[in-house]
Amino acid sequence: MNDVIAVYSSLIRSVLEYACPVWHCGLTKGQSDEIEGVQKRCLKILFPDLSYKDSLQITGLELLSLRRESQVRKLFNEIKCEGHVLNNLLPANNVNNSSYRLRDTYPYKMPRARTDRLLRSFIWYCVRKRY
Repeated sequence: MNDVIAVYSSLIRSVLEYACPVWHCGLTKGQSDEIEGVQKRCLKILFPDLSYKDSLQITGLELLSLRRESQVRKLFNEIKCEGHVLNNLLPANNVNNSSYRLRDTYPYKMPRARTDRLLRSFIWYCVRKRY
C-alpha cells in the first residue's frame, strides 16, 4: 500500500500542486473543491469502505488546501528575506512611517486595490493573511 501512496504522491499530487503558490490565491471555493476531489477519488479507489477523513489519517496525507496554504506561507517567508530575488515586489516597509499605529508591528500595508484581480494576487493575499 505504501508503494501506491508513493506513486500517487509523485505522479498525481505533484501535478495537482504544480506552481500552486502562484495560483492558490486566486482559486474559488469550487475550484479548490474540484482539486480536492481528485485526491478524494484516488483514496476512495484505495479504501472503498473508509471515509475521506479516515483514509487521510491512514495514509498520512493531508488536505490539498492545507498543503497549498503552507507552501504559500513558505514562499512568502522566503521572499521576505533581503537577498531574495522577489523581495523588491513587497510593499514599502510600514513600521517606521506611521506614528499612529503603535501596536501594529506588521511591516507591510497595501494601498487600496481597484480590481478584484489584484486582491487575489499572491503578494496581496499573503499581506492580507499577515504571513
